[in-house]
Amino acid sequence: MYNGYTNYITWRVMHDYCDHLIDASDNHIYFPEEIEDIVRNIIYGSYRDILNAGLNGQYAYDYAMHALDSVNWSEICGLVNDEINKK
Repeated sequence: MYNGYTNYITWRVMHDYCDHLIDASDNHIYFPEEIEDIVRNIIYGSYRDILNAGLNGQYAYDYAMHALDSVNWSEICGLVNDEINKK
């Protein structure tokens, strides 16, 4: 457990990438796979920006993708949808 979440990476992803889903949502209900795709696409976009700048970010990208395998997407999904329903 980490700050009430399954683990550190679940907490970190929720606060770094998913808070905006709550703010931007117009009562959209998310599914765990959908949130995972959104986060992975954001990170992939950042990786492409690093490559376009002429830097090698392969190791950082690999570590990030591996860390995402430990995220509890169902937990995040439930929290996001709960907050959206409170709006």
